Amino acid sequence: MWQLQENPFGGDAINSYNDGPPASGAKQLGKFYELESSSPALALQPNQSATHVHRTIHLQGSESDLDAIARAALGVGVEEIKRVLK
Repeated sequence: MWQLQENPFGGDAINSYNDGPPASGAKQLGKFYELESSSPALALQPNQSATHVHRTIHLQGSESDLDAIARAALGVGVEEIKRVLK
């Protein structure tokens, strides 16, 4: 939030989004699951700097192909992901 915060160094470093079925009558943006990294809030002094690297990777394929990727990257398969995101 772009305002003075009580705890400016608290908060999420990683967010996740699941664009599942929308509310009744609402338009669905698309069928996707997103993991997003956020850079940390740093109290930098003059002439100090920080770097945050963020990559966007879009994967598309058969459920069996995506299952192998999910297991390697997340440690769980597509069926478990679908079950917990219902």
